[in-house]
Amino acid sequence: IGLCCIAPVLAAKALGKSIPNLELTVGSDVEECKEGKQWPHSGAAEAISNFGAHHIVTGMKEAHVDKKNLVVTSAAYMCDASPHEVFDNVGLMVDEVLNLVKK
Repeated sequence: IGLCCIAPVLAAKALGKSIPNLELTVGSDVEECKEGKQWPHSGAAEAISNFGAHHIVTGMKEAHVDKKNLVVTSAAYMCDASPHEVFDNVGLMVDEVLNLVKK
């Protein structure tokens, strides 16, 4: 399954307590990360943890693949990024989902 933007929080709410060690990302868990990007919705990372899943910090140039649970997540619009960066980030998520399907 592939989820991006705020959708990983919904997955955490629905599945976080029933699927052990579920790993999800909404990008950063702080408002400004070391790469200089602004993450105005960084509080969503805490919500993921509160719902029982594990938040994995990622940047805009990566998607997180939870190979055990077959879930791929990416930040998309959770970061104040340009449209082409969001497009590329979502594309990474789609590519990783397709990689899981091929296996």
